[in-house]
Amino acid sequence: MEHKSLCDGAKPEVMKHRTCMLAMWEVPKFSGLNPDELIQVKVRASNRNCHGDFSKPNIDGQHVNKCPAKMNPVTADTRDISKDSITIGWTQKAHQFEVRWQDCDETVWTRKNSARTNAESYKHTGLQNASCHRYIVRAYNKNCRGEWSEGSTFTSGEPPAPLDAPVVYVEMNKDETHSIVISWPDPVEEDKVTGYAVFIGTSSGEYKEDKTLCNGLA
Repeated sequence: MEHKSLCDGAKPEVMKHRTCMLAMWEVPKFSGLNPDELIQVKVRASNRNCHGDFSKPNIDGQHVNKCPAKMNPVTADTRDISKDSITIGWTQKAHQFEVRWQDCDETVWTRKNSARTNAESYKHTGLQNASCHRYIVRAYNKNCRGEWSEGSTFTSGEPPAPLDAPVVYVEMNKDETHSIVISWPDPVEEDKVTGYAVFIGTSSGEYKEDKTLCNGLA
């Protein structure tokens, strides 16, 4: 049971101001308040023995602002990635966006320059080839900042060049165990090949990949 008589409310001669920060987008989730409703707060002090009395709630101050929604994770495809840059994109609409970035082996986020008004992408340049990077983004307007998106990870690097010479023909034979042996000559650019995919014709006339066949450089 709390015993309020243990706390005498003694005040030091020099008062220090204490502050805490609360993101505006967290207020409706925590309180259930709607936009434009007054945010009311009470504070009490405590020590290891007990709690002090609550202060009176504020009678003016900040009202709940409508914040941008939480962003979906950013995206990037091979056209947006080079050996020294990654361009991330998003589909949500907002006044402005803030992007943060980290190397994949780090835990600290670095703030990048805010994207321009109504932007739909951000280009991160000056990267090392084959380096891994993670990104988060949030929208904000004149009232408040939205919630950060989940992280998205991309690796810089040039996309593989297309093979100039495809597999020309396929041979099929039976071995002594009556298993089917499928073979083909190496393409001219064999040194660029990392694997093969075998497709088998079906009764519908389509070809279906069988990933259990020839899944390496046999």
